[in-house]
Amino acid sequence: MTLFVFALGVMVALVPEGCPPPSRCHLAIGVRRMARRHALIKQLLAVEALGSTTVVCTDKTGTLTQAEMTVTQVWAGGVPHPVSGVGYAPSGEVADAEPVRELLRVAALCCDARLVPPDGPREHWRVLGDTTEGALLAVAAKAGLDPGAEEAAVPRVTEFPFDSTRKLMTTVHKSGAGYQACVKGAPVELLARCTDVEWEGRRGPLTEQDRAAVVAASDALASQGLRVLAVARRELDGPRPAQDEAESALTLLGLVGMPDPPRPEVSDAVAACRRPTSASSWSPATTRSPGRRWPAGWGSYGGRIRSW
Repeated sequence: MTLFVFALGVMVALVPEGCPPPSRCHLAIGVRRMARRHALIKQLLAVEALGSTTVVCTDKTGTLTQAEMTVTQVWAGGVPHPVSGVGYAPSGEVADAEPVRELLRVAALCCDARLVPPDGPREHWRVLGDTTEGALLAVAAKAGLDPGAEEAAVPRVTEFPFDSTRKLMTTVHKSGAGYQACVKGAPVELLARCTDVEWEGRRGPLTEQDRAAVVAASDALASQGLRVLAVARRELDGPRPAQDEAESALTLLGLVGMPDPPRPEVSDAVAACRRPTSASSWSPATTRSPGRRWPAGWGSYGGRIRSW
């Protein structure tokens, strides 16, 4: 009995000392094998968890898609305005740009990104900052606006950055003797804060019929695989308004839609799964749309959409 207890104690004492090294070696070998397949592992224990994975949740923007935005549609007053050109180069045009020039001016003012021209024959226009804002600056230039000159004419005095709760971004600018708030964000959240509408130079109350038309247009653009942003503004009395004041009683100007094409290699990855889940803060229609363009077919594998 004494020898048995001694042997048992030795065995228990040896496990913590002898088990981790070979275990870590096996996990390290797994990490190396995953790296050969172009998969990066941040934690060794994640390799062990991969063997029991049953559900794959993936972000959409930049992961399933190329994160290369180009505005292709501008909507205001029930009229779509197609936009030509691709990429961030300000080459192309907005069909009948005059009615939506103010919309694009406000959208460009409410941006932190910058467009960088090519630095050589093999270079392309690129964006410093958010790709969505880069697309807004490019479409403003296509409508004949100079975003830099517009910002210099109405300098920014304060801002309320975008966050996932509000789904809005607001900048406040000095405009003549007063101040102006420029707001862009998710159509549903921004529409709930609007009381007026300004289309084709005419301003009036935002009626229920107008709201229904905006929602229908937003859904139609999203069903085409476009990211949809709404743009609005408000006149202010001071340079430091409260956030609730700057983002209420807004005047709706219209919508912009931009596609984010899926990566070519994503189709095979989705086909290898049987229960993929896409997670995105954009509308369910926009989140679901890339799956329709993959040959594998998102829905045929029990795919699910999660939007918040």
